[in-house]
Amino acid sequence: MLSGKHLLSARETAEFLFGKNDDASYQKTLRILRSGQIPTIKSGKVFFVARAELEKLGVASLPSGGTVVRPDFGSASSPSDDS
Repeated sequence: MLSGKHLLSARETAEFLFGKNDDASYQKTLRILRSGQIPTIKSGKVFFVARAELEKLGVASLPSGGTVVRPDFGSASSPSDDS
């Protein structure tokens, strides 16, 4: 679960941004992180994103399966019914 975490992995950032933890969202997130659109902390090849940076950019914390708040990062996703 993402609540309470201050640093998010790239996969967790994908879930935070797009409400999904699938490969397409992950790959899209990696492109965003590599482009520098979101400030990151990098350890070797691994990206981490401070939750505060996402909030500073106007990305609100998403409930599980929520919708993306920053549509310029990609298309919005709807909650899925397969809980």
